Amino acid sequence: MFVNIRDDEAEHVKTMVACQQPTAQTTFKSPHSIEAEVVITSTEAKDMEALSS
Repeated sequence: MFVNIRDDEAEHVKTMVACQQPTAQTTFKSPHSIEAEVVITSTEAKDMEALSS
């Protein structure tokens, strides 16, 4: 368990270091931004179609 926590924290450190790079704002995109691509499964598409009928 402690090894998993350590490894997870190490990944957070890598992310924070990458976010501090001068080009971070232009190279990283938020999944919540308007430009984010939405991918739905065929099941979700069928569900949406059924709801709109």
